[in-house]
Amino acid sequence: MNHTTPRRPLLFFLLLMLTVMVALTTIACNSTTPPQGSTDSDIVTETATNALTEASTQQEDPTESPTETPAESPTESPTEAPTEVPTEALTEAETINPAHAEAAATLDFVVEVETGREIRVLQITDPQIIDSAQQRSSGRLDANSTAAWATDKMESVCFQYIRKAVERVQPDLILVTGDLVYGEFDDAGTSLQALIALMDGFEIPWAPIFGNHDNESKKGANWQCEQLTNSPYCLFAKGDTDGNGNYSIGVMQGGELVRVFYMMDSNGCKKASSASDNHVTTTAGLTAKQLLWLKTRMDNVATIMGEIVVPSSVCFHIPTKDFVRANQQYLDQKSSYTIHVNVTGPATDFGSMQESGGIKGAYEAPSVGGMTFLQLLQAYNVDSVFAGHSHQVNTSVMYEGIRWTMGLKTGTYDRYTAQELGGTQITFDKDNFHVKHVYFNLRYEENLESKRPTE
Repeated sequence: MNHTTPRRPLLFFLLLMLTVMVALTTIACNSTTPPQGSTDSDIVTETATNALTEASTQQEDPTESPTETPAESPTESPTEAPTEVPTEALTEAETINPAHAEAAATLDFVVEVETGREIRVLQITDPQIIDSAQQRSSGRLDANSTAAWATDKMESVCFQYIRKAVERVQPDLILVTGDLVYGEFDDAGTSLQALIALMDGFEIPWAPIFGNHDNESKKGANWQCEQLTNSPYCLFAKGDTDGNGNYSIGVMQGGELVRVFYMMDSNGCKKASSASDNHVTTTAGLTAKQLLWLKTRMDNVATIMGEIVVPSSVCFHIPTKDFVRANQQYLDQKSSYTIHVNVTGPATDFGSMQESGGIKGAYEAPSVGGMTFLQLLQAYNVDSVFAGHSHQVNTSVMYEGIRWTMGLKTGTYDRYTAQELGGTQITFDKDNFHVKHVYFNLRYEENLESKRPTE
């Protein structure tokens, strides 16, 4: 897993083709050998307009060659054929489809992954850091919780779980699906800053969204957004719709756009700090305005790509009722269950439902353009949805052609199920897609896997 500087202009993809063309011309003129492009994972953060404008400017001025020796006039080209053309450069140039670069330019961020292997993404959810030293009133936490969640316990209660998941998955991208901190216990903002420092320390791009507790902090949502935006390895944008944190991430490999992740704020912070300047939607759930935002961005990619299908994943904190419907076949058998242990189902499904009362806070998402939320996802090739919020639910179920995954809780702040802690691994390339939980207790994971039938 190799990662270089995390913020590189999106112009990289368009300049790759230009670099190869300039290189070939230069070689043909007995000039210098063209520079090689990096194969490490890079992140690009330029907007589509700036990237395309900048690319156009460079293409219109061929005198700005990336090599030190300017190319001579094509009319003075020697008759001998070039003999030192880099094979890897030609191969990549030949396979690049300009539509992939154009579609990527419409996204907020792009993560580039080296070729020759599966792409690895790690989902962690609900670390929900509680600093008992910051409780607003005496007695808010009992004596045991106050001791267990003291300021100096972050490593043992939470951070070690994140470290272990990162070590196991070796991800190219980390998704954090909400409740980074329990905002009521982070009025100083120090817990969020500690988490940011931990995540940046991995030197891996990571993409967070808020849950229903983050914005309770007296520092306010605006300050929290600023901390995330200024983090060198964090991919985060407030977005131009409801909520704080609606943005898109493209994953590219070998010059192709392989998958898009749409990160969305599911709102619902009922105790939002006044410092947030009313920028927090207190009603839980994605809004119609947000779903229009999602539809527009998915449509942009689909229009550019034409017949080329780019699969997508949507991530948010509070689950929609589609998750309940996906799990209904198991809820009909038992109210609490572990798939393949005490309920039966397809080999594609796995996970556990131990939450009293089932999936917490599930809501019916509004329709958009005459389509239900499910129909919208199906219309735009979304094959997976990832959520959090219900600490003791981590089912991953195929329903209506989409995988609905409740992430495995990370850490022991607030409520949790013993042994069912860790993260969720997502691996894919342009032809395959797999999801599995990675448990902190490896023996427990192996026991669950032994009970799962072969797909």
